Amino acid sequence: MKKVAERYAKALFQLAKTASEKEQYYKDLGKMKAWMLGSSNFGMLIDNPLLPQSIAKKILSEICTKGKASENLTRFLLLVVDEGRLRALPFIIDAYSDLYHADNNISKADVETAHPLTKDLEETFRTVLEKRFKTTLIFNFKVNKSLLGGFRLQVGSHQIDSSVMTQLANLSRTLKGAS
Repeated sequence: MKKVAERYAKALFQLAKTASEKEQYYKDLGKMKAWMLGSSNFGMLIDNPLLPQSIAKKILSEICTKGKASENLTRFLLLVVDEGRLRALPFIIDAYSDLYHADNNISKADVETAHPLTKDLEETFRTVLEKRFKTTLIFNFKVNKSLLGGFRLQVGSHQIDSSVMTQLANLSRTLKGAS
């Protein structure tokens, strides 16, 4: 399904004629994904093989109208339904986001800390890391109490682990090797 989603996402990305149109699709699809994740009904909608396409199209059209999606994006999404690819929609949205991020030099940053960060510390992370990686970053901050202290960061293939848990594990290995 991933290959199908990538083809549809690429087609939508090429359909957008300007950078602002690509950005608008990105925002609209982001709103749609947030709605899908927050709605148990959407899962039932895409997983129901007995649901007629006409009803699925009507529901999707109403979502696009309420979300103020552009006419081109709405037509594209209805085409996805016509082609029987509604189950691929969450994957199409993710693939479009990946294309948009690559085109705009945006990367994802996953930050795990032992305790919740204050807004000031989150902003410090943003400033320092965007300067270090020379790119715009989309942050995902998570609390992982097993780290005990410090943080763990993943940006693309780069990983920084300065957690107390890792430092203790390294110390343990060093002491075992010395004995």
